[in-house]
Amino acid sequence: MAKSIYYNYRKIFSYNYPIICIIGARGIGKTYGAKRYVIKKFLNEGKKFIWIRDTEKALDELRENDGEKFFVDIKKEFNNLNGNIKGEIITINEKHAGYLMPMSTYYNYKGNSYEEIKHIVFDEFIAEKTQKRQGSRAVQFANTIETIGRLRTDYRLIMLANALNRGDEILNLLNIKIKGFGYYFNKKKGVVLHYADNNPHFNEKKKQSISGKIILDTPLDNVMSKNKFNDDENEYYTVMPSKCKLFAILHNDTDAVRLYLKDGVIYVRQDFNEKTNNNIRFVNDITLVTSKLKLIPKEFLDPIKRAFAHNDCMFENAYCKEIFLQVIKRQ
Repeated sequence: MAKSIYYNYRKIFSYNYPIICIIGARGIGKTYGAKRYVIKKFLNEGKKFIWIRDTEKALDELRENDGEKFFVDIKKEFNNLNGNIKGEIITINEKHAGYLMPMSTYYNYKGNSYEEIKHIVFDEFIAEKTQKRQGSRAVQFANTIETIGRLRTDYRLIMLANALNRGDEILNLLNIKIKGFGYYFNKKKGVVLHYADNNPHFNEKKKQSISGKIILDTPLDNVMSKNKFNDDENEYYTVMPSKCKLFAILHNDTDAVRLYLKDGVIYVRQDFNEKTNNNIRFVNDITLVTSKLKLIPKEFLDPIKRAFAHNDCMFENAYCKEIFLQVIKRQ
């Protein structure tokens, strides 16, 4: 029997971690596999699930025609499966199976009890770089899981994404530094992450498809088909040089980075002590100004922007770069 070209969950589940993350190319079967798993667990063991996406709008397409898009592919694998979605309620074979939940409006669900939920699937947990954000996605995510899980440890969280942005703030919460394809672990947080390379047979089929031909030999091919992050590894340093001078700390809505200078190069690292250096803490949004955070002057910000434009900035990691760009590009 020929091996499937699609993602196999068997190995990642074998580690028995409570938080499972899969970063893989579009179309390899990440979402299908998670859907198959939670539906099977409900049918066989009565375990209910919650399916999370960023916003209400992102969930609307799953609700269309009573959840037809959500169930259409999986019905082929289960005999006489009758799935339905009304509002936020997921019903399978006329029994309550779970919920849809938008991460961005977690506060609407505070106070509800989700004791019966044993699986949470967060689909597309890494946002597109161009995706419009309302507030901190990391804060929204943490609050969503708190709302559902409280103090419980008897559920599993499955997180799925494409390789869109190594600096994503939710990805940063996992505290895993992704390099090449493979499995990564954070035992303290209970996380196993698989940055999955494609099956060679999948690559060949993708190359022959119409969509694959359209993006062939373009930068989009790496991101959409080959599951490669599109950032430049040459922008990151391993060890910051000695005797760098700290000259600014830049804050976005929820985090901050420190800027050091040496030999005309700016080195950016995550802020490690928010109680120090209050005289050089800056924001680029008047609504964030406090007694400790000053609005950054244009004559101070412009040289930082020029340094970045001339490739004279190095970053501790992709998340630090993300914060840095959010501040310097803010209008």
